[in-house]
Amino acid sequence: VDRFRPDASSRDWLLKELGIPPQSVLIGMVARYDPMKDHAGFLQAAARMAGMLPSVHFVLVGKGVQDDNPGITCMLDEESLKGRVHLLGLRQDIPRIMAGLDIAVSSSAFGEGFSNTIGEAMCCGVPCIVTDVGDSGRIVGETGIVVRPRDPEALAGAMLRLVMSGREARKSLGEKARERILRNFELTSVVNRFEA
Repeated sequence: VDRFRPDASSRDWLLKELGIPPQSVLIGMVARYDPMKDHAGFLQAAARMAGMLPSVHFVLVGKGVQDDNPGITCMLDEESLKGRVHLLGLRQDIPRIMAGLDIAVSSSAFGEGFSNTIGEAMCCGVPCIVTDVGDSGRIVGETGIVVRPRDPEALAGAMLRLVMSGREARKSLGEKARERILRNFELTSVVNRFEA
């Protein structure tokens, strides 16, 4: 919770690194390239969103999520995604990237336990959209949106809802998300409950 925290300057830094306008909305997913993480579903939802809202950009971070991965690049042939999806690959500055997002997504199709990336995004004050896999729904609670797994249409609808809610509403939701992590999942409090 000390490394992953809100940082207003991170958003400006990330927009500059990506070379996109300041009014853009950044929807990101931090996950290794793996069928479990359902990048295909995320990109199908992104394609639906991109056609409706030209200001939205998508950031993918993680091992195998880069330009030389044909599994990813063939999915990006969708016309509406050209120039809108940014593949950052494996990075060491995840706290800064997380804090720069407007919305974080976990589109896992199966196999999640307690997803660290959801908790990390929430610690950064970023509202989350998650699929109802493993503990994801329990982690976000009322501070995010939970959708069915393998349902790009539902995922796109959740993205649209959060984008259209506006920056202030997302900020408020993100603040509640961080409070939820501190209250329920911060290491000291978890250890105390376990010992009790």
